[in-house]
Amino acid sequence: QAAFASLGQRLNAAADVETAGRIIVDIADELFGWDACSLDLYDAATDLCHPVLTMDLVNGQRAEVPAAYTDKAPSPRMRRIMEAGAELILREEVAGMMPGLIPFGDDNRPSASLMFVPLRDDHKVIGALSIQSYRLKAYGQADLQALQALAEYCVGALDRIRSRELQQASEEKFQNLFESSPDAIVVATRSGIIHAVNRQAEKLFGYTRAELVGQVIESLMPARFGPGHVAQRERFHHNPHLRSMGEGRDLWARHKDGTEFPADISLSPITTAEGL
Repeated sequence: QAAFASLGQRLNAAADVETAGRIIVDIADELFGWDACSLDLYDAATDLCHPVLTMDLVNGQRAEVPAAYTDKAPSPRMRRIMEAGAELILREEVAGMMPGLIPFGDDNRPSASLMFVPLRDDHKVIGALSIQSYRLKAYGQADLQALQALAEYCVGALDRIRSRELQQASEEKFQNLFESSPDAIVVATRSGIIHAVNRQAEKLFGYTRAELVGQVIESLMPARFGPGHVAQRERFHHNPHLRSMGEGRDLWARHKDGTEFPADISLSPITTAEGL
């Protein structure tokens, strides 16, 4: 109970999955002790496992070691654990690696006691946690149940952190594509208020981002084209066919210095958390 007391706060403060993984295995060490451990996350959409943390005793010192794989389909044992539940393995004697286990770290010293638990809640499985000892009969069924309780307690936080990381990676990828595009991109609300622009748009129109954001998009074209663009934008928002394919129009645009130049405008829908 003492070990679990601060666990939620520590996990909520974790900035990434790897940090959360270290917190979890530290608690497992406090509760049970271990000589080796591994934490893997599972993506059901791709049916791939990703190693987050792998540790072992190397030359008498506990250290992070390279995982035995990068992203790959679950091994038969891991798939069974994720589907059927936790497993406790107590070897009577240690004579070589157990069949079906993927060795990591110091593979000249096989584990004698092993606990595997799925990281799952009522809705989905997101991975598996394993702690191992070189001592014979180091763990019992009560330990296995406690480790499963620890894993279940951590699932929600791990899933939130992983989702946040994936969202951040997606946003960074979008931002990189947005900024590196050779075309001028202007993101505007349905009412035509400019929400964001890329570097090429600044260069093309001669305005800075600060000058453009919050202005109406019609300010980037000669006044005579404004009403037609407003009507076209409304048709775009109400026509499902146009919404899916976009539509190009030949128009004239206007530079900050008043110079007019021909431009091809293509409208494409984008939905954000704010509903823009």
